[in-house]
Amino acid sequence: MINRKKTQRLYQEEGLVVRRRRSRKRAVGTRAPAPVLALPNQRWSLDFVHDQMASGRRFRVLNVVDDVTRECLRAVPDTSISGRRVVRELAELIAERGKPGMIVSDNGTELTSNAVLAWCGEMGVEWHYIAPGRPMQNGFCESFNGRMRDELLNETLFLSLAHARVEIAAWVEDYNQKRPHSALGYATPAAFAAKLDMQWPASLRPTGSAAHCFNRAHAQQRGSALIETGGKLGVTSPRLGGGRKRGACANALGRSRGGFTSKIHARCDNQGLPVGFVLTGGEASDYTAAEPLMAIPVAAPKALLADKGYDGDRFRESLLIRGILPVIPPRSNRKVPEHPDYRRYRNRNRVERMFGKLKQQRRIATRYDKTVLSFESFLNLAATPLWLKSFINKA
Repeated sequence: MINRKKTQRLYQEEGLVVRRRRSRKRAVGTRAPAPVLALPNQRWSLDFVHDQMASGRRFRVLNVVDDVTRECLRAVPDTSISGRRVVRELAELIAERGKPGMIVSDNGTELTSNAVLAWCGEMGVEWHYIAPGRPMQNGFCESFNGRMRDELLNETLFLSLAHARVEIAAWVEDYNQKRPHSALGYATPAAFAAKLDMQWPASLRPTGSAAHCFNRAHAQQRGSALIETGGKLGVTSPRLGGGRKRGACANALGRSRGGFTSKIHARCDNQGLPVGFVLTGGEASDYTAAEPLMAIPVAAPKALLADKGYDGDRFRESLLIRGILPVIPPRSNRKVPEHPDYRRYRNRNRVERMFGKLKQQRRIATRYDKTVLSFESFLNLAATPLWLKSFINKA
């Protein structure tokens, strides 16, 4: 009889260690999806959702979602969906709707198979794989999967695969044609897509990702804007008046300390002239005043300049879906580099100069103890001389 230590020593000397199985290499793509234009067919998201029939046999559903219009382009239920099946379904979908600017998916074995990679090379489709363990990077399709599970899969007993296909097709039709979506202004995905098609006819619609479509020349035609964390936020709009020699066509939003417990948030035009103010608590986030400032009834923005504090994938996505070009410097720890137009970004200092002029007015610098109504009245009085000079120049 020998002890455990001797057994382990002899086991290692004879090379009897069980060989560990190594996981195969995954396809490596761009981890964060690139920004897209607010147009249909600019980016599709793919993902699988699983369920089982009454007999206990499991099946899965391949969902394809348009990230801009939120339409479910295809929901394919089957007991087995391989990489070749994914390619076949995408080829049929492209024949119906045209080629997308990009496709986003996770790192599943079906979506990283040789069949998918070869098909992407042949078709010239840009495919982005999210980072492992980061499903929020494919949030549009994940959100759709959750809604399908809550409203259909968990509430329906599927008797057969044919029954599942009928029920899923009916639910998808209702989702696209009759279900209002809060992110689309409570319009249905089909109605929102039709509205975008009217704004951008097929003959004038740019193709590919927004990184290729939003070049410098196109951006200068549509205007520019500003944003800064702990400072300024700006949005472009059509020019308010002619005869001005300096600056691009832009509105601007900004934030400055208004005392020990308050912040002043302002929205300005392309020359740094304020068009509205919002007063919040000093500890409140800048996002608290962003929506009220964006709701000011002026011309719609076309681009946005911001400092690196606003550098987030979710914020960039929301701007691009609205048709706003973000010009935001990347953070130092950002994994996927961004290349903003720094020449345009320099216009951000106009909001700072506007706040400097307001603070030079003594009635703004010493009235921190007043009520919200009175303090906002002082802001309007201080902003009036800035606009008077503009009106005199126009006259």
